[in-house]
Amino acid sequence: MTNQYSGPHGDIASVTGSPLWGIEVEQVVQAYRDRGWQLNYSGQPEIPPIYGGGTGPQVFGFETTRGRRVIWIPSYGGVLGQDWKHHGTREKVLWILLNSGIKVLVVGGTSGITDWRLYEKRYDSQTTVEPGDMVFPWSFYTCSQDRGLIGTSIETAWPKFDMTLDRPYCPELAMIMAAKARGYVSQGLLRRVHTIEDVRVALVTPPGITFETDFDILDWAARCQRMSEMTPNLPPVLTLHGDNFAPVFCRLAGVHLAYYHLVANRAQGMPDNAQLVQTLHELYCGNFLKVALDYEPFLLETLPVPDGRSCLCISSKHLAPEVFCQAMTQPS
Repeated sequence: MTNQYSGPHGDIASVTGSPLWGIEVEQVVQAYRDRGWQLNYSGQPEIPPIYGGGTGPQVFGFETTRGRRVIWIPSYGGVLGQDWKHHGTREKVLWILLNSGIKVLVVGGTSGITDWRLYEKRYDSQTTVEPGDMVFPWSFYTCSQDRGLIGTSIETAWPKFDMTLDRPYCPELAMIMAAKARGYVSQGLLRRVHTIEDVRVALVTPPGITFETDFDILDWAARCQRMSEMTPNLPPVLTLHGDNFAPVFCRLAGVHLAYYHLVANRAQGMPDNAQLVQTLHELYCGNFLKVALDYEPFLLETLPVPDGRSCLCISSKHLAPEVFCQAMTQPS
């Protein structure tokens, strides 16, 4: 590493993008300043060559009225016109977060829902997941980007640790977040709030650069129906298709991942989905924006840092026998 980190440090960060896509970046910054937050940093830190070099995404560092240091990176670190994978966006953002010293990462996403129950002739709209709902995810479908950060002490867990991902999203923080979110239902800004006690929703990151095909979604619906039938004593399994930011990195780094998802549309190919983009655009620029502009600063100001090994974010990282390291080729 030849670059020293030049960005802000903080206790908690957010990389939330899509719930805030209905407003310009500078307007979000101004909304936080209007709450009395002090803007102490605005810039694009220099990135080490191993992650592509040059400058990283825009980073903002605030101090809240309670004296808490907060970091916000807009839109998951995405840069206009740049392909996420080709430009190594994920690695740049994770390097910034790792060096900032954060203990909690807030991520809000908007995604399309695949609810297999919609294929049935009769279903209850009070239990299905629909556009306008908020979901607290249960698990996720792994892909090649779910890993640590190359060139750092958390490049990999093995062989020092055996790491499991039961409840990859911090369960202690999810309870606090859900309680606040239910207030938006009573205000008419959200339709329903779903927790893992109601439905087991897994996040699926699309492998391409656009929505999945009709076949992809039908495939997921069939899989989830079968999974649900296999575990009839548990809540049904569904999938949300969109972003799933760095659950493995957070678990390796000991960062508590506070994740919430706003359902913007029924996934491509789902029944009665002729107006997929209509619900997506209306919610982005309407109720979702109203929710996010209140919810995000509330979370950043008030979420605690869970302590002790009772939290799965910490206790799921098991120390392996030292001999496992000795059984491998040693670095030169």
